[in-house]
This record gives sequence, structure tokens and C-alpha cells, in this order.
Amino acid sequence: SQMFERKQYSNARLCYQRAGDGQMEKLCHGSELEQEAEHLVLKQPIESKKIFVKAADVFALVVGQALSVARCLEKGGEFVKAGQHYKEMNKCLEAGRCFQAAEKWQDAATCYKEAGAMDHALKCCYKVSDFDLASLFLESVKFSQTMDQEWIIKNVKECNLKAANFYHSTRN
Repeated sequence: SQMFERKQYSNARLCYQRAGDGQMEKLCHGSELEQEAEHLVLKQPIESKKIFVKAADVFALVVGQALSVARCLEKGGEFVKAGQHYKEMNKCLEAGRCFQAAEKWQDAATCYKEAGAMDHALKCCYKVSDFDLASLFLESVKFSQTMDQEWIIKNVKECNLKAANFYHSTRN
């Protein structure tokens, strides 16, 4: 409808409600909530986050709105849930970003690796001194045709050095 395209969600919602189109009515309601939350981001950030999460709940009831659900959960500060939603949609970079924000470092590292963002993946591994996971990632790309071999060699050395320094400093 024109009202939906003009972002007049409350008016569009009433039209769809009268027409008996439940899916479009919910889509309008979710969009309305997201719009409201966007307006409150700077002035009332806590309230804004609650409304983003509410919008995500409404979008979850609408077919084909998985991306809106994930986006609103992320904006609402529900990073683990958002990361899981992004991961289900194979949006690994976005999932990694959310898991990183939630300080779920191994999950973030794994998603970044799947997205091909190896620098981010390794940084997340190092954040929790998970040198085994970093080594595993580096080993998995060692014979890759697409990865720069110099980058791999440099990072294997860096990983080994970080691990040696860590284990030396903790006497393990």
C-alpha cells in the first residue's frame, strides 16, 4: 500500500486490519515499533532498546521477516539472540559482530572465519587466549588458493609467539 511505502505504518496497519490481512498488519506494527525505537535512540536509549526487542517479537510473527527480527534484536542489545538469528540466515559477518558485542569470543571467531574475515576471527581467538582455535583456523587455510600465503605464514608465526608468551607468562 502507498501508506506503507510512505512509512505511515499506523494508517497502513488500520487499512490491513480492516481488510483482514493479518500478516501485513503485523508487518506494519513491527515497522511502526522499529520507527518509534529509532526516534528514541538518542534521547531514551533504554526505552528504545525495549521497543526494538518488542518490534523483533512482532516481526517474528511475520513470514519472511527473519532479517528484521535479527536487526531489531541487535539494536535492542540482545546480541546473542541476534547473532543466532543472523547465523541461521548464513549472515556470518553480522553474526560475528553480534557475538563479539556479547563477548562470546569463540562464537564470534567461528562466524568471522566462516565469513572469510580471518583477521577478525584471529583477534577474537586472541581475546580469550584460544591459541588452539586460532591454530586450527590457520591450519584450515594453509593450502587455500584464495588466501595470501605470506599472510598465513606471518599469522602462524604471530600465533605461535602469542601462545609462547602467554604460556611462559602463566607458567603452563
